[in-house]
Amino acid sequence: MSILSSLAPVAAIDSGTLSEAVLLVLVVASVGAAVAARVLPPRYVSGPDRVPPGRPAWPLMAVLLGAVGVYFFTMSAYLSARHVPTTAPAASSPDLSLPDTAFVTTVPPLLGFIALLLGDRAVHETVGQDLGLDRRRLWPGILKGLWGGVIVIPPLFLLSEIMDMIYRALHYEHPTEHPVLHALGERPGRLVTAALVVGACVIAPLFEETLFRGHVQMLLRRAFFRLSGRGVRPPPPAGFEVIIPGVEAVLPPPLPAPVRPNAWQTWAAILMTSALFALVHPAWSQPMIFALGVALGYAYERTGNLWVSIAIHAMFNSISTAIFLAGLYSR
Repeated sequence: MSILSSLAPVAAIDSGTLSEAVLLVLVVASVGAAVAARVLPPRYVSGPDRVPPGRPAWPLMAVLLGAVGVYFFTMSAYLSARHVPTTAPAASSPDLSLPDTAFVTTVPPLLGFIALLLGDRAVHETVGQDLGLDRRRLWPGILKGLWGGVIVIPPLFLLSEIMDMIYRALHYEHPTEHPVLHALGERPGRLVTAALVVGACVIAPLFEETLFRGHVQMLLRRAFFRLSGRGVRPPPPAGFEVIIPGVEAVLPPPLPAPVRPNAWQTWAAILMTSALFALVHPAWSQPMIFALGVALGYAYERTGNLWVSIAIHAMFNSISTAIFLAGLYSR
C-alpha cells in the first residue's frame, strides 16, 4: 500500500517481495506474540484521563490547531516561493522536483512537531497534561514499540495484499508508490535520499503520532467522557486542619477515586481518530491506514506512553522503505 499525503506514513510493499507462505508464517507469529503480550483479545484499554480533574483541555486544542497551521503555512510559503502551482497534496504533486519533495516531507512536519512540543510546554501549567512523551518513558516506550511492531506489521502487510487482490479483481487502478518512494526510485543524490528516508522514518512518526494520538485522540476521548455525563469531580479546595485540645481528630472520608472512561468511550475516540487519520489519505489506501491507526491508538491507550505508538509507526515506515530500497537496488 502507498499513500499520497505528506502527513501519512510510508506504507508500500511490492506484492512479489514476500511470498504468501512467508507472510502467513509471519502473521501467525505475530498473533502468538500478541497473545503472549496479552493484547489479544483487546481489553483493559481505558486508562485514567490524561488531563487532571478540574483542569481545562481546550488549550491543547489551540496547540493542535496552531501546529497544523505551522505545518501548512510552512509548506504553502515554500511552494509559493518556488512558484509551484499545485492544488493537490504537496508531496504528491508532479510539479515537485526531488529537492522540493525532500523539503516538504521533512521541514513542515518537523516544524509542526516542534510547535506541538512548545505549545504543550506553554500550556502545561494551566492544563497539567500527561501525554506520555516525557524522556523517562523514551526507552521503555521504544522497547514496547518494537514488540508492538512484531505484532502489528505482518497483519498490515497481509491486509495490503488482500486489498491489492480486491482492487485487481475490481479492475481498480491506483498508484502503487508513495511519492517519497517514487522519489527514492529516481535514485537522487545522497543528501536528498537521506532527507527522504529521515522524513519518512523519523520525522513523520514523531509529528503524526503527537498530533493524532497525543492530541486528537486524547481530546476526543475526553469529549466522549464528558458528554456521557460521567465527569470527574474536582477535588475540594484545600483548607486548614483544626486541632482542638483533648478532642480526638476525626479523619475526613477519602476522596472518591477518579472515574475512568468506559471502554466504549475510549474505543470511540480510537476509531474516530483512525478515521480522521485515514481520511487524509487517498481512498484506495484508507482500509490499511485505518487499521494501522486503530493499532496505534490501542497501543497508546494500553500503555499511556506515546513513544510506543511512535516506535511502532517508525518501525512500520522503516520496514516498508527498506523493502522498497532492497528491491530497487537489487535490480
